[in-house]
Amino acid sequence: MHTVRIARYPFVLALPLIGCAGTGPDPADPADPADPAVAASPAPIVRTVALPGSDASFELVWVDDVGLWVGRTEVTWDAYLVFCDFDESRRAAVDAMARPSRPLDVEPFDRGWGLGQWPAIGVSRDAAAGFCAFLSRATGESFRLPDEQEWLGACAPSADDARVPLDRRAHTASNAGDRTHEVAQLEANDRGLYDGLGNAAEYVSTPAVPGDDDWPLLMGGSFRTALEGPSEVPRQPFDFDWTLRDSNYPPGVWWLPDGEEAGFRIVSDAPGPDA
Repeated sequence: MHTVRIARYPFVLALPLIGCAGTGPDPADPADPADPAVAASPAPIVRTVALPGSDASFELVWVDDVGLWVGRTEVTWDAYLVFCDFDESRRAAVDAMARPSRPLDVEPFDRGWGLGQWPAIGVSRDAAAGFCAFLSRATGESFRLPDEQEWLGACAPSADDARVPLDRRAHTASNAGDRTHEVAQLEANDRGLYDGLGNAAEYVSTPAVPGDDDWPLLMGGSFRTALEGPSEVPRQPFDFDWTLRDSNYPPGVWWLPDGEEAGFRIVSDAPGPDA
């Protein structure tokens, strides 16, 4: 039996922080985020990847801290639905790979919150990994889920990030209205990535418990997570209750009827911009 607890990283990257949750910026503080010299970050190195056979595309940002191209946002419905096979038209192809069919137990599958540039949610970790395999095959570039340490290096708040009020960077329980929001509507972190905290919780390849590869882990919290401050990073084990209403067996292969918190971000192993 799995017991679900959300662990929290109270101080990210072991950097000292000034202030506490709910405290406004101090005008006398030289590190005040309103100070342009502090708030400004180097422009991120960004490139766009087009999904063959569709109008969908997404952006990757080079993150020196982890030496990877990282999805600038969570994977959106625009991109994810290219992977899906709702009319099952692709199953007869000789080289067909397994793809998600239309979910039977969730209608609408976007919960009525939005398709397009809203994050793809209610998907399993295997579905997220399947999207990475599909994308790798379609583009010839190696895509995958980040591991926990890679995710932290890219998405966890830096010391400067942690001085910015949380509501400026994250859709959480305090401001999300119990739903996801279109990606990249708030401020990016200082690596140029959006929604690392809140909106959709993001799968990583690292299991929730060492040695238990069948128990997925999600990072960053979701629109339902109550964060105590901008430096906190939730570590959320997968909740198997999310699959209970799935009429398929085994449940939760592609879709999570009650897992609207679960989304993902991808990384690419392609060479860096200076290669």
